[in-house]
Amino acid sequence: MPPGYLGSILDRIGPLVSGAVLMAFEGRSASRGRKQKWFEAATDIRFVGVDSDGTDSLLRFENPCFGEAARDLYRQKELWVTKPPEIYTAFDVFDDLLADLSAKNEESDRYDNKLLERVSKFEKPIKAGLEVLSFENGQRNQNRAVLNQAIVDVSRRLSNQTPQPSRVRVLGRLDMVRYSTLSFGLILENGHEIRGVLVNENSLDKLKPLMNKQILVEGKGVFRPSGRLLRVDVEAFRDGTGENSIWSQEPTPIEQASQKKDTHKTQTSMSGVSAFFGTWPGDESEEDLLSAVRELD
Repeated sequence: MPPGYLGSILDRIGPLVSGAVLMAFEGRSASRGRKQKWFEAATDIRFVGVDSDGTDSLLRFENPCFGEAARDLYRQKELWVTKPPEIYTAFDVFDDLLADLSAKNEESDRYDNKLLERVSKFEKPIKAGLEVLSFENGQRNQNRAVLNQAIVDVSRRLSNQTPQPSRVRVLGRLDMVRYSTLSFGLILENGHEIRGVLVNENSLDKLKPLMNKQILVEGKGVFRPSGRLLRVDVEAFRDGTGENSIWSQEPTPIEQASQKKDTHKTQTSMSGVSAFFGTWPGDESEEDLLSAVRELD
């Protein structure tokens, strides 16, 4: 395998796997500010070698399981049942992400639009000759999911149909705060829980006194490809006592993202503007049309 070709694969694997880990724990694939220690440990991926039989190449990595990398995180009370098992590694959650893409899951919690765009960028090494990238777990001898052109196509389609984030305001009862991931649950009036993620970690201390109280949060609603809310990136919040209950419902996108394949079509001589330039749909001659125009005056 040429060094440049190998490098293009390795450059893309790191951000993809790291984004999958952050998505599994926080519900977002990118965050601002300093990285948490547990995250740095969980995404400590080391490339340890490559073997080849002349046809296939085997890339070998080492990566700690979450139970070792994030011990304090797993000691905390569970908030969402989707938190990965302690024996999982970063590659395991990436495998789950690929499995959801393979199933074309529009309701998945395992990717947001930014992560889908990262998967789409894997098309470059694929076009350069990579047929398929498959994953195996050396400890469990388990076949893994694959990353190929079909997965890239699905990720691009889901990304195209994902609604753009929009400003939202939500009222609900603050159920639980997970300090290590800056996330919390918000119980709506109908009992449904949505996920909030604090944009500013310095506001965490101000959230603690509001536990089990009604709070009003404002921020950016991030949606799934299906159009349902994935999370709220919370920029501000306050005591929601006495606020109108109209805000206690799951936000919906302002408008659905346009499908690029429906709005961008190749124009030929028989379609688009070219199809009617220089033509007139009626039977009238040019003299008849000019006469009709003069009559309008």
